[in-house]
Amino acid sequence: MVEICKVGVYKGRAIESFKSSKPDLFAKYMKAANGDGFQVLPEIKSRLKFHEHNLFRPLSHKDDFDLVLVRNVLIYFTGEDQEKVLKLIEPKLKEDGALIIGESESLTHINTGYQPVQPLIYRKNPTSSEKKVA
Repeated sequence: MVEICKVGVYKGRAIESFKSSKPDLFAKYMKAANGDGFQVLPEIKSRLKFHEHNLFRPLSHKDDFDLVLVRNVLIYFTGEDQEKVLKLIEPKLKEDGALIIGESESLTHINTGYQPVQPLIYRKNPTSSEKKVA
C-alpha cells in the first residue's frame, strides 16, 4: 500500500466524487496520469511522504506532522491499544495539525489529548501541549 500511495494515481468512485463535488479544487490540484486516473500536481506530491510505521512504537520522524491519517485502523485495536497509539502520535502532531480517523471509528470512549473539530477530524487539546513545555 505504501508503494501505491507513493505513486499517487487515483481512480474510481472517490476521484470521480472529488471531480464532481469540487471541480475548482480538482482542476487546480489534479492532472491526468499516464494511462487512466489522476495524480496531484508535482509541487504538492513532493510535499507528501509515505512510510511504513509500527503504531505501537514512538514516531521517529524528525519533523512534526501537519496531518495524520489513521483511517480504519483503530477499529482493529482494543480501547487500551487505541489510546496507546493516539498518545504515541500526539507529540509529533503540530499544534495546528489535524488527526483524521475513519468513519467507523470514534474517540469518545477513550482518554486522549484530542478535541473534535468536526466529525472524524481532531486537533490536540490546548492543555495537552503544556506537557511539552517542561
